[in-house]
Formats: sequence, structure tokens, C-alpha cells
Amino acid sequence: MLELLGKAVVLSVAIALLLTSPCVDTGSSGSNKRTTDPSSADSPSSTAGTASAPANPAPRSPEGSSLAGFEEVAVAGTTSDAESESHGGFDIRLVRVQPGPHVGSNKLCDISFAGRPSAIEGREVRRYQRNATHRMSVKCWAPTGAGWADLVFDRPTVPSTHHINRGTRIRVEIISPDGGFAEYPIVKFIEIVGKSPVPSKNNALFTIVDPAFDFRYLRHNNGLVGSSQTCGVAFAGSIDRIEDSIRRRRNYPSTAQNRMILKCKHAQGEEWVDLIFTVQTSMSALAIRRGVQVVVEVISKDGGFADYPVVRLTPSSEISGSADG
Repeated sequence: MLELLGKAVVLSVAIALLLTSPCVDTGSSGSNKRTTDPSSADSPSSTAGTASAPANPAPRSPEGSSLAGFEEVAVAGTTSDAESESHGGFDIRLVRVQPGPHVGSNKLCDISFAGRPSAIEGREVRRYQRNATHRMSVKCWAPTGAGWADLVFDRPTVPSTHHINRGTRIRVEIISPDGGFAEYPIVKFIEIVGKSPVPSKNNALFTIVDPAFDFRYLRHNNGLVGSSQTCGVAFAGSIDRIEDSIRRRRNYPSTAQNRMILKCKHAQGEEWVDLIFTVQTSMSALAIRRGVQVVVEVISKDGGFADYPVVRLTPSSEISGSADG
């Protein structure tokens, strides 16, 4: 009798463990990497050094890719629900990569930094609409990332500049994707909405960065041009639009729409590269930040911004790892 009772207890424990153990879906490849998919930002990556992109990748549009869910969060500042304390504002960086749907629309900007307001005078007047009299640089925070904007005011709204500080939520009209101070997007102040859920600190500075490929090898090995390599992102700059005049001066292909500088960590230090995006891959720029590992194609060993190597994100490029911020 005791023997049967003992077996029953063991069987019950085994069933309980089976029911409470987490299910792991490795997908068809059994890998925890993601292809330009920021929705799985917590998945770890063991990739370092040289990596190759899959052969004959199938092109993917931003609308049809797994970044669609990421974009829904990024545009949260468009919805009325975003005006609650529990939601973030609009990711202003979207104006850089997809200006069409956003220029002329009203968005919410959660201020994480506000510069000093100044009058628009002299040569600056040409940048702005005729009725703009003052401006200030602001950083708009969103759950998906933060970006800079050039906030302009007309004469009746100038007094509001004294009430715009970190933690303020404002409503703005998107005027242009660039052309403002430091080529920031130009946004026009509409009204102060209230307080914003901007976090009290930036955890990105404490994100661990795994080393990957040493891009210094490009200087002495022309055979690496055209290869796929992995960058362990220690720093990701702002997303910039590529104007025709800049494209002609640098080693950018004609299809390049956006660019950002990256500092890539390797075993001996860090190295800068100039990363470019096409219309097809531009949405992926929002997912690149400190702590992720991104597979890029080497376009040239120099000729980019500050003569950095030029690398390209392809539709098959992988962005893996996790990042805070």
C-alpha cells in the first residue's frame, strides 16, 4: 500500500512540473535571432564576429514585415488613448523614415529635454513658415525611442515656452521631416496637454554590449567589401535623411534614403561605421540602439560620414539581442 502511495506522489509531482514549465518556441530554424524585429527585443544573441546573410533573401516591405507591431507603438501619440498617463507619445523618428503619412498631422510629444527658446532672426527666417517667431530644440520621448525636433511658435503661443520642460506633454503639428536647426524635423506648437510618462533615468547607458567584428580589418582587406559582418552596437546616432547633394559626395548607392552612425564594439575597442537604409529597410532604423547586434553588408571601406566605412542594412539583415532605452 505504501509503495503504491509513493508512486502516486511521484506521478503527481511530475505532472505539476510539466504543466508549469515554460514553452519555448524556437521557430522553424531553432534560432533566437530575429530579422529586423524589435518586438522580440529581450531575446539573447550569441552571435559575434563575422556573420553571413541568408542566400537569396525574399524582399520585405516595412508594412508587411514584423516591424508592423513596433510601428503601432511608435505612432501611439496619434491616438486619443495616448493622452493617458500610461501611454507614451509619438516616436518623432518616424517622420525621418516615413514622412508621407505624418507631415501635416498632429502628434503628441513627451518632452524629455527642452532647450532655451530663442527668436527667429536673420538667415534663420528662411527655414520656417512666415508666422513663426520663436523656436526651441526639444527631445520627444516615446516607448520605442527618442528623437530631436525643432519646435516653432507663432506670436500668440510664445508665452507657452516658459511652461515647456522635461515631463511636459505637448501637441504639435508636423511641418517637415528635416530642415530645422541641425536638420531636425520642424514641428509647430499647438498646445500643452499635461504631464508625460517620461522615465526618470536612461538605462541605455548601463546596457552591456557584446563584442563583434572589428571593422578596422576593412582598411587592409578589400576582399571584405560585399561581405556581411556583425556590429555590436555601443552607440547609435540619430536617423538622418540623405539629400541628393550629400549622396553625390559620399559612397552611398542611389537607393539610400536614411543613414546613422554606429560605434561597433570589438575585442580591442570600438570602431565607427556609417549605416545606410533604403526605403524598404528604413523602419528597422528605429530598432537599432546600444546593446543590439546587427548584421550589415559592407559597401565600401571609406567614403561615408567623416570618411567612415559605409555599411548597409539589407532586407535579410538580423537585429538581435536586447537593449534598454
